[in-house]
Amino acid sequence: MSENSLMQPIDATGASVEEAIESGLAKLGLTRNEVIIEIVEEGSRGVLGMGARAAVVRLTPLRQPSPSPQRVSPNKRSWKQKRLARC
Repeated sequence: MSENSLMQPIDATGASVEEAIESGLAKLGLTRNEVIIEIVEEGSRGVLGMGARAAVVRLTPLRQPSPSPQRVSPNKRSWKQKRLARC
């Protein structure tokens, strides 16, 4: 797979690496198997909440998300679909 076929990566943040990944996947509408995950910053809780840093991950989609399926107009149904619709 060439580099040109990949989509642009996005950076996502969260309280943990797992939350950052889930946030990024939700934005892209993809699953873990459809992206390359790179941990940019693991983040930390800090001491007593002070100095806490968010986790940052970079998600690079391996493919374009599939467009949502479009409804078939009743006029563009196949003869078989029209026949079944009459039954």
